Amino acid sequence: RGQRKATNIIARKYDELFLDNATVTTVASQIEYDLPAGTMGRRIEKIDLVLNTGTAWELRKINFHNVTRYENSTPTTRPAYYSQIKNKIMIYPKPSGGLSLRVWYSQ
Repeated sequence: RGQRKATNIIARKYDELFLDNATVTTVASQIEYDLPAGTMGRRIEKIDLVLNTGTAWELRKINFHNVTRYENSTPTTRPAYYSQIKNKIMIYPKPSGGLSLRVWYSQ
């Protein structure tokens, strides 16, 4: 328990020590994705949308109270927001399939 508590304190102050990333590929019309395996304390630092050209766009984190503003019935090729609910990442507006998301997290 003590080691876990110390690690959490260090991770908050020096998050780059435990920083890692994973690539998540979107599925058409799916907004909910699992956190990468090994995510410590469910800490997502940021999410980037990586385009085929190599350009990355940072998705902005929003509070779950605001998600209804960004829900859309038509899938988009450039989602702009994400929220986190428990062990799930929610992407808004609904992404089209085959997009690459780079999820930065504390391990």
